[in-house]
Amino acid sequence: MGELIWQIEAFAVVGDEHLADHPLPDSFTPADAAALVGDHPDLIGSCFELGPDQLAAASRLLGAPLDPDAAAYFLVARAARP
Repeated sequence: MGELIWQIEAFAVVGDEHLADHPLPDSFTPADAAALVGDHPDLIGSCFELGPDQLAAASRLLGAPLDPDAAAYFLVARAARP
């Protein structure tokens, strides 16, 4: 598998409009993802909605607040574009 980009994707709470992608630091690993959302066998290739405690941890990783009243947030791994 090629290089992955881990990111938090934000979608409008009402409707399904994609609002933003928040790339996680390059040092973020599958082990970090498992610590955030649990050690799922399909960790790479799935999308995980983040709850309040997970949002707090993700906000710390990003160094910026995430607003659960404005958006739903999901952890995803995407293939890096060449």
